[in-house]
Amino acid sequence: MYSRSQTCLFSIFAVCSSLAACSGSPSGLSNAPDAGSTGGAGSGLVPGTGPVALDDFPHEMAVALCNLLARCNPNSIVSTPEYTQQCVNQAEKAFADQSIPALQTAIAAGKVAYDGSKLRSCLDVYPQLACDYSNVSVLEAACGSVWGGAVASGGICNSSFECASTGVTNNCKSSTSTCPGVCSPRSGVGEACPSTDDCLENLACDATDHLCKVPLKSGDACGSSNPNGGVCGGVTRCVQSPSGQSQCGSLLGTLGHEGDICSGSLGCLVGLACTRTSELADGGTSPIFRCEKPATATEFCQYTLSNTCPDGQFCPYALTNGTSSSHCTAQIEPGQACTGNYLYECKGDARCANGTCLARQRVGGTCVSDVDCYTNKCANSVCVAYGLCGP
Repeated sequence: MYSRSQTCLFSIFAVCSSLAACSGSPSGLSNAPDAGSTGGAGSGLVPGTGPVALDDFPHEMAVALCNLLARCNPNSIVSTPEYTQQCVNQAEKAFADQSIPALQTAIAAGKVAYDGSKLRSCLDVYPQLACDYSNVSVLEAACGSVWGGAVASGGICNSSFECASTGVTNNCKSSTSTCPGVCSPRSGVGEACPSTDDCLENLACDATDHLCKVPLKSGDACGSSNPNGGVCGGVTRCVQSPSGQSQCGSLLGTLGHEGDICSGSLGCLVGLACTRTSELADGGTSPIFRCEKPATATEFCQYTLSNTCPDGQFCPYALTNGTSSSHCTAQIEPGQACTGNYLYECKGDARCANGTCLARQRVGGTCVSDVDCYTNKCANSVCVAYGLCGP
């Protein structure tokens, strides 16, 4: 778990993407600079220096990855200082709950030799890393031996941290019927893979045919435009270009200016929200969404794909005499009653579960499902430590 930097990255992107649904779009913020193949300067947090103590690993890794996310998506919400700080705050908790217990257990058992200097050298690569990971060899060289796993291929393991050459040639494979797991070679080009974790570090698993492939670069044809399929590398995804062809590009695609048509909560330039309009498409059956300035606290608001209200507020859709009528309302605090009828209803990282705003929980916290836990593991209504084996 989290032995591969690329796997970490996409986990962090999932955390960061949820921030838009939690707190809405920070408004009144200046745009970040444009980016080339390695992204722009961004508005990232300052990383630490020197060897990384084990207890500091979650924070330092979160800073490196959230800064990379911001740098590779300039002019967007995720490039703002406020958003990057929220990303780090949540990602740090996820790393602490998901990685530290496994590392501590492995170190105590003599299966991992942790080297804080090696981790610092690894993290120092991220500011120069290309957004599409076209220079992934630099990452491999700097990060391949950070954990110092002592278990050889074929040996018994409880986490991938324990496997020799972790993140490069081996990982810990297990299932509900085979626990603990076994350190096993990762798959090469053209070999079968359930997930990218099962491929060698410079490869990615294509979800369409479940084969390991060399990741596509920025500008490469992808999706239906690429007959060979493939996976976009690094902090990129398959997006449609203005010509209509699908190409690997920014995770957020082409960001819309005011008045542009949009299709997602993060699809507009910073300071704008993807808002439903009265226009219709598809023969009058589908609404059209455009990038517009968010409503003020006293203005009429639209219940839509992104939060069109100021931070700390949401738009509750209501009908009065058959006419929609909504005004921005304060988000509901964790622990307070909620309806579950609206996006962005609960404050922070909370979601409405069984009529109550439930904040994401650390180990030992009360949960309804896996998504309520930073470990992504809820057992018997309690968040439990992540592991290959367990409840």
